[in-house]
Amino acid sequence: MSEYPDRQASMRLSHADRETLVTRLQDALEEGYLDLGEFDERVAKAHQARFVADTKGLLDDIPDGQIDIVSGRSVTEFTEPLTLDANMGSQKQKGVWTVPEDVEVKASMGTVVLDFRQAEMPHERVNVHVSSFAGKVVLILPDDWIAQDNVTASMGSVSNKCGQSDQRPKRRVRVTGKAHMGSVKIRREHRFLWWRW
Repeated sequence: MSEYPDRQASMRLSHADRETLVTRLQDALEEGYLDLGEFDERVAKAHQARFVADTKGLLDDIPDGQIDIVSGRSVTEFTEPLTLDANMGSQKQKGVWTVPEDVEVKASMGTVVLDFRQAEMPHERVNVHVSSFAGKVVLILPDDWIAQDNVTASMGSVSNKCGQSDQRPKRRVRVTGKAHMGSVKIRREHRFLWWRW
């Protein structure tokens, strides 16, 4: 955004607001949108920000992830198991797509993002098998979905923030596999002002 409404621009930021900004900047660094110098500079500004207007320029030039695996379709449908393979690169599945019963994710020194927020899933459960070798796998779930993980971490990390839901779960995601010197993160949508990612 190039301009902020006067009322919103003058709103004060909380500690949680600043931490949300820093988290998104960390993601942008890992995804290659920022170099280390840019990251350090923006994190310093985020920590110093007191008002909404002080955040101008911190996230404006960072894409929300506009790369779809299958282009030219309003709805991406998969009848067979879906495989995403990021070898020293990135793969993103987002937007409106039909979720198959089985998804295999491979991230070898790369990043894979599975965004289920607008996905259509005709069945109750999806099985996601991940293999992360020095890579990053991110699953983004709607508020009324939950995830069960059985991922083994070897010099890596696994984070599941979708194990429970305040709402009655409509769909379940079962995540299995291994993270060797890599990471697997299962989360909900990040929200900060008008940004959604």
